[in-house]
Amino acid sequence: MCVCVIPIGRGLVVKLEYLEYLIMLQKAGSINKSAALLHTSPQNVSRVLRSLEDELGVELVHRSLSGIEFTEAGVGAVDLGIKVLELMEAYKLQYRHKSQTEGKLNIFATKIQSALFMNDIVGKFTKLYPRISVDYIENDLFICLEKIRQMEHSVGLVPVLDDDNFFSLEDFSVIPVNPERIAVLVARNSAFGKQIEVTWQELNNGKFVIHARNNIEDGFWSEVLAHSIENVEDIALASTGYLFFNKILEEGYIGLGCERTSSLSENMQRREVREKTRIIPVMDVNSTFQNCLVIPNGFGNDPAVECLVDFMKRYSA
Repeated sequence: MCVCVIPIGRGLVVKLEYLEYLIMLQKAGSINKSAALLHTSPQNVSRVLRSLEDELGVELVHRSLSGIEFTEAGVGAVDLGIKVLELMEAYKLQYRHKSQTEGKLNIFATKIQSALFMNDIVGKFTKLYPRISVDYIENDLFICLEKIRQMEHSVGLVPVLDDDNFFSLEDFSVIPVNPERIAVLVARNSAFGKQIEVTWQELNNGKFVIHARNNIEDGFWSEVLAHSIENVEDIALASTGYLFFNKILEEGYIGLGCERTSSLSENMQRREVREKTRIIPVMDVNSTFQNCLVIPNGFGNDPAVECLVDFMKRYSA
């Protein structure tokens, strides 16, 4: 994380790191969740928040037993932080030595990975390596793998379940980027509402809803369900957050996703909806997956691929 400082006003200096904490706090919706995503302690997030409020002289969030809610000044501070960090990134890209590496890449990603971080990765990578021609394609998990096999200069970012029987990647070099835990989103007043964690066995006869545009988020969650849950009575798709949460709160469905996407989805909803749901990790042998960069065997030594791998390692560090 960047720890540079910037002058905000006369005699007032704020660390860029503090702005990153504030932005993550708004995204996560709680101090505990933001601490987990920032790989720090809740106490440190609270300390940073108090320091920001002291330096800016305003209250940024309202605190209560049910969580936090950003004030008008807090929302303004987040907007300011986003602009400052974007300007800093643009400055670094403009004046940093840009690579002279040339090449071509077809980069494939599922919509899960694209929404989580691949859009951001590709945007920054193309600015840093302007001589590498990049075509970025989103598609179904298995279509991505087939296209990577067929097309030259192709790599992909796909979710890989921690299960040898999930699917074969024998003809790829596989580089894990980061792990994700599978989680469910449930109504607080449901049978699972007070549990800290659940197992697949406990969920076995449940009705599941997945926030997806098509094909159960491009085939990945259908594979998870097929390998992990035997007797699924009903699987529903929700194309909008409203439908997703309505099925959970009104119809008793269990929302299936990963912790990060569930947290982002939850934070997008109204406060009263957030208060009525809980994110619960699914703790089984099959409850984690890796976001993996997959490269056809023999293509890993390509200079453009080496640049992408190096960039992604720095991005996810």
